[in-house]
Amino acid sequence: MTEPANEIWVERHVIPSDNLGGWAIIFIDQQGTFSTVSDYGSYGYIWTHPGMPFRQFLQQIEAHYLMGKLAGGKREYQGERTVAKIRQYLADVGTSPPILDQELELLQRHNDLCHEHDYLFWCEDTSLDVAGEEDLRAVYDYPIQLQQFCQKVWPKFVAKLKECP
Repeated sequence: MTEPANEIWVERHVIPSDNLGGWAIIFIDQQGTFSTVSDYGSYGYIWTHPGMPFRQFLQQIEAHYLMGKLAGGKREYQGERTVAKIRQYLADVGTSPPILDQELELLQRHNDLCHEHDYLFWCEDTSLDVAGEEDLRAVYDYPIQLQQFCQKVWPKFVAKLKECP
């Protein structure tokens, strides 16, 4: 369906919560504006050249692409995933028991790398070659709230768009 050039429209979509949460109020318009307030955060973006009618474009967006746009390039430190990756590295390389004990104690002393500054202090104190090993580098990812929005709310929104004429 081709949208007339002079038609001005704004849509408001209410996505109700289910047993697991996931409510949102989403606004879209003919100029490619997307804006939402949800229990997983508030986000917005404008696609100036979607290449097709905007509703159709939104139905084709994949979660990872959407996260990139809504996050604006922001990634957050993931402490639990970082420490799990380092523990796995220590197990996989067959670290000798004295060094393994020393490194595990060091992880605990640095709060199990819960915060990014804990990781940075651990990097200074460890005997491991952090710079040379990909498996020892910190994990960064899109904010967890945004991930939840894209996993739980976005599919409901797309389903609702497909029902619209």
